[in-house]
Amino acid sequence: MKRTLTGVIATTALLGGIASAPAYASPAGGHSPGRHCVVAPGPSTTCYDTFREAIRQATGGRVTDAPSDPTVALASAEFTRDINASGSAPGQRAAVSSIEYENPNHNPVTLTFALGACGSDDSWDYGLRDIDGVDPAWDDRISSYQGYNGCQVNHYEAPGYGGDRTGYRNSQKDMGSMNNKTSSLRWR
Repeated sequence: MKRTLTGVIATTALLGGIASAPAYASPAGGHSPGRHCVVAPGPSTTCYDTFREAIRQATGGRVTDAPSDPTVALASAEFTRDINASGSAPGQRAAVSSIEYENPNHNPVTLTFALGACGSDDSWDYGLRDIDGVDPAWDDRISSYQGYNGCQVNHYEAPGYGGDRTGYRNSQKDMGSMNNKTSSLRWR
């Protein structure tokens, strides 16, 4: 089933109000530097002071011990195993689909998409027609990413899946000519 994200998306609707450290709704102009934001089905993007808290929320509290440094997390086989296992629980409402990074080499500010696990065929499972709908600060800002729960991500230069693209990949440490150009995404 294809799901297109057309509006603003929220973590709190998905996770049912898990108690946590302070979260900040992303302002109209985007999130504050140094924040780690989570996008999931619902009314808004939610940002956190720490990567660990963002992952806790994105996984519905199933991963509580993520490394505080996203670069360390990416290099950890245990973190990858925990993220992928958290998306395979029966009755799972969502799973981490990808973590997007502001700079090449997966660091330091993150945007985590908790849309769900991806299927095994070649058709896309989730789409975001315009990143401005979830957080305008992330338009033309992504430079690396990592897919989880069977997801590959295709980054597009223009809203509506137009312009140059990365092609579907599980991960890129540096998006080359697509650095800081993503305006829409699809996951498969």
